[in-house]
Amino acid sequence: VPAFLPQLTRIEEMLIARVHVFVNVMQVRGQQYKYRGHIVHFLRDVGKVYRQLPLLPSELDVILLRPPNASEHAHLDRQFRRQFRVRRRCLQAWLDFLRRSHPGYRDIAVCQKRMSVLPEDDDVLDQVAAVDVTDPLSADLGATENDDVEPDEVDQSAVPDLLPEDTEMEALHSRILGEERDEPVPVRQPTQHQLEMPDIRRTPVNEFNRSQALLSMAFPTLFPRGQADFVEPRLRPIKYADYIQHALRWHDGRFARHPTFRFVVFNTLMRAQARAKSSYFVKQHHQRRGPITRDDLLEAFQNPESADAQQLLNSINRQTAQLRGTRPYWYRKRRELESYAYSLDCPGAFITFTPADLHWRSLYQHLPQFQDWQELPEQQRMGMSSKLLRDNPHIAAWHFYRRFGLFRDIVLKQKFNVTDYWNRYEWQGRGSSHCHGLFWMDGAPSVDLENEHTRKEFVRIWGSHVTALNPEPARVQQQGEGNPLAVNPLRHPLTFQWLSQILNRCQRHHCSETYCLRKKKDLGEICCRFFFPRDTRHTADVVRRQGQSYFSFEATRNDSLMNHYNRCLSLGWLANIDISPCTSLQAVINYAAKYCSKMEKRTDSYASLGRQILPYVSHHNPLLSFASRLMNKLLAERDFSGQEICHVLLNCELQEGTRVVRAVDCRPYEQQGRSLRLQGDHDDAEVVGIYDKYLSRPPLHEELTYLEFLANWNTTKRDGTKWTRWGRQAKPRVLYYFPRYSSNRQHDQYDDFCRVKLMLAHPHRDPNQLGKVNGVEYASYALAAEFCYGNHQHPDDYYGTLNTEERRPDPDQFEREFHEPDLVEEDWLELARQLPDCPPSQEAIDLLGRRDIDIQYDWTPHVGRYADPGIVQGDYWRQRIEQDRLDMDVEDLPLEVRDTLNPEQRIVYDTFIGHFQCGSEEQILLHVDGGGGTGKSYMIKVLSSHLQRLAGDRPSPIWRAAPTGVASNQIMGTTLHSLLRLPVDRAFTDLSPADANAIQKKLRDVRYLVIDEKSMLGLRQLSWIDKRLRQVFPGRAAEFFGGISIILVGDFFQLPPIANKPLYFDGPLQDLHEVSGQTAYLAFNHTVSLKNVQRQQGDDQASFRLALEELRGLKLSIESWKLLSQRVQVKLSQREVYTFDAALRIYRKKARVNEYNYDHLVRLKQPAIQVMAKNIGNGADKA
Repeated sequence: VPAFLPQLTRIEEMLIARVHVFVNVMQVRGQQYKYRGHIVHFLRDVGKVYRQLPLLPSELDVILLRPPNASEHAHLDRQFRRQFRVRRRCLQAWLDFLRRSHPGYRDIAVCQKRMSVLPEDDDVLDQVAAVDVTDPLSADLGATENDDVEPDEVDQSAVPDLLPEDTEMEALHSRILGEERDEPVPVRQPTQHQLEMPDIRRTPVNEFNRSQALLSMAFPTLFPRGQADFVEPRLRPIKYADYIQHALRWHDGRFARHPTFRFVVFNTLMRAQARAKSSYFVKQHHQRRGPITRDDLLEAFQNPESADAQQLLNSINRQTAQLRGTRPYWYRKRRELESYAYSLDCPGAFITFTPADLHWRSLYQHLPQFQDWQELPEQQRMGMSSKLLRDNPHIAAWHFYRRFGLFRDIVLKQKFNVTDYWNRYEWQGRGSSHCHGLFWMDGAPSVDLENEHTRKEFVRIWGSHVTALNPEPARVQQQGEGNPLAVNPLRHPLTFQWLSQILNRCQRHHCSETYCLRKKKDLGEICCRFFFPRDTRHTADVVRRQGQSYFSFEATRNDSLMNHYNRCLSLGWLANIDISPCTSLQAVINYAAKYCSKMEKRTDSYASLGRQILPYVSHHNPLLSFASRLMNKLLAERDFSGQEICHVLLNCELQEGTRVVRAVDCRPYEQQGRSLRLQGDHDDAEVVGIYDKYLSRPPLHEELTYLEFLANWNTTKRDGTKWTRWGRQAKPRVLYYFPRYSSNRQHDQYDDFCRVKLMLAHPHRDPNQLGKVNGVEYASYALAAEFCYGNHQHPDDYYGTLNTEERRPDPDQFEREFHEPDLVEEDWLELARQLPDCPPSQEAIDLLGRRDIDIQYDWTPHVGRYADPGIVQGDYWRQRIEQDRLDMDVEDLPLEVRDTLNPEQRIVYDTFIGHFQCGSEEQILLHVDGGGGTGKSYMIKVLSSHLQRLAGDRPSPIWRAAPTGVASNQIMGTTLHSLLRLPVDRAFTDLSPADANAIQKKLRDVRYLVIDEKSMLGLRQLSWIDKRLRQVFPGRAAEFFGGISIILVGDFFQLPPIANKPLYFDGPLQDLHEVSGQTAYLAFNHTVSLKNVQRQQGDDQASFRLALEELRGLKLSIESWKLLSQRVQVKLSQREVYTFDAALRIYRKKARVNEYNYDHLVRLKQPAIQVMAKNIGNGADKA
């Protein structure tokens, strides 16, 4: 950023930004928030694009929520004032610079009239949209938390992708004010902004586009010259996640410190993942069960008992489990943690690590102004710490992640002989990182606490490590004694005084309504959910609290508010640590339910989410619409703090563990479908499932059990043919079984439970043979398993033991604490029962036919326009084809045109003209090669015209054909399939006599066949052409292609054939048609190469011709790449882009073609109607 440009405030940048991609909601807060405001960025998937700047404050997407009497409190009135400072001179300087230096600002108009309305130097807070919330603030708000903290300090968070069914203000009430509604919010029709906007470009910028620079136009202060935007051409492709990670680590820190950049890129990243997962799910479902219509989806909800409905709905949730931070993601992690516990037994301890991020010297030495921070008195240092922490959440997030990782690996592992661990990160309060972890330890005491001897041993061992003794219970902080958490621990002497200072500052519990005080369900009294204050005790013990099914460890205590601690950990971590020895597997299950799948706030049930989503399911692709909306809804159901977003963007793990977890599908084999895997360009490929790989294992591993395979073996190829042992130093995998069937003999799932046990323990190759044990076939899996239990010894599979109920969390005895419900099938059944009776409306984005212009248009004159009886009878198109026969004659060109042919083209021309004139019967099989623009089509046109002229009154002796309709249209020809009636999706067969006569009649006078785009032709197709022409010309059936002369035209560097081997394939062949095709191809014994580029003439086009030639050979030079990079859309002015509005687009995917055509129809602003036709009745299969 040039040094002469002034630094802009948040609002000043918004006034000059061309693209706006979020709605800022600013809430004035007081009372328990101690005057800290709150900004929530409601993020959008497309951005408004402005062509006239600057904007006015009243036109910004900013809404201020404030109590009606906020102006009476000076602190509250100043919360956002500084951020709303506007300086006209600064805006003018930036806009002048951007117009000169930023490609995206070249075409904007700077309106001086608008500029003159803005203040010289003043705040504009009173000009933004403001809404008075209902609850006024009390007259006495109490003292502020810290007088040195800046009065405009605010907390920031983001809500990704606000879905269209949530109106802005209703969303604010539900997000910020915490209001809950039982009924879904009524949908408001889309309207323009509350004030008339300045000139807005008619097409918004989509976040996933690769042709328009969204980021550099949304954040001009970060990209002052428009360089380094993600869509900028690069020599090597870069992933969006890597790009953002690099930006956050940029040396000057401007990207990471920007107040909104991190939120916008996080939104795009998460939405891209949700979109990819939605597409993946739909591909999977279509592969297994075929496409699904909107009516099918509704029927699935109306009949939730069916297996198809349950499988459909639960599958969506399983895909969402891969979106980091969502409810299903943490539910999956909870189940994985339980699998850890089942496989590794009860861990040694549960430990929570909290940061002292306002105090740690190790953090602030990486932040700006470290020297000033060291020298300030503590009170002033706290204010500075708060500002630095707020401005640098990326450093704070990375520091905590690295500090904890090193502390765990260096201190914890050595102190407690840790062998395994599982930990997760979460963000609380003002968004600071926390970490919860379970640790398995070598030498930890047994947890069989019903046994008195074991209980005493447990207390003895843990009592020596964990205590609640306060070295100085009556300690009062002495003035000027310094901050014990801000010292350099490597240089500070280890004393009990230092320990006492740390403990009294960090480890004493403080109860509050916002943190721990809850109302008990049974008694109705307010109590601490962490059971403070606790009774003092002279000796450690294990106790069983009321409502708990397991023991809890209580350490020696002389302070009723002191948390458990370990001296070594407290002195090393220098912040709050809560350490609790694990007393049973049940306690771990409770932990998993409370902390692992915990959300920051109470969330909607899955039934409620589904009810909100269904009215917006699209007819166009209902399954994709429903799946993507559910994933987006789960992603956006809470806000994300700055540190959490930076943690994700820096690619830090949300959960870490020592074991690899492998999911094991325990359903019957027929319900386990094969998987699809998305490739780099979203092309799907079938992947063999893990169970299929085991069943088809090599003979060398015949006696290997499925359990041993899952835990200790790898298959390195997708088809499972290459097997390797899990690494020597690697620990066996933890197996996450789903579903876990009941082991109760009386339960109807017991037979499935036995089937799974047999599947894991006995080597087998056929799932249907699991009921056979020692050569005896049993009537049920249960009987086979009973025999196995009595006669075999197998390693523990951790799937469960007979007549042992699955452990479930204890019921919560407090009212306000919320734990995520299990994601079981009943959730979806409940969701189906709550469906509204009214039919869901169309998705908002599907506009055609539903706009005002469409509805108000009088369609009456169009009724009956297509009343042709042929439509009813089913032969309409056959009649049209007969009436409008395609004229295969080309334009009549004068003979002088042949002189425009270059020497290579003239060789081809003279060869065939001379051959025709002399009446030779000798067959010509000729290759014509040439890259794009070398005049192949022009040469065909001239040759065809002059052969046609030489034929006189007779039909043309030349016919032109190509593998596709588009290619054949370029040369005024037909497709090979229609000409020779080649099969499309069935085996090749000889023509019937009637069809053979029809083709013979068509080709009676044809002596030359031009086949264009030969690169798209495969060996099998060439064999079919050869066989078909031999049948059509029986007199010369012994010759290739029935004796007709063939010109194969094209460029092998272009598109290859689909599901066919190319003509130049030289490997071994098994298919007889391919062998025959290769033989016919080798008969082409002459080649003419066209090398002169005709399309780009002149010296000024020499570099472009060179670039095209290099692209053709996949040898693009740096110079050519730079040349082509200057012509991509992101580098052009908007005026020049508009000149291509009517140009034909070429896309690789049909979906992109449909998307472009749809957008183009919308932009035409002409009445449109959608007629949903069904292809049924007689002859429908031929339509």
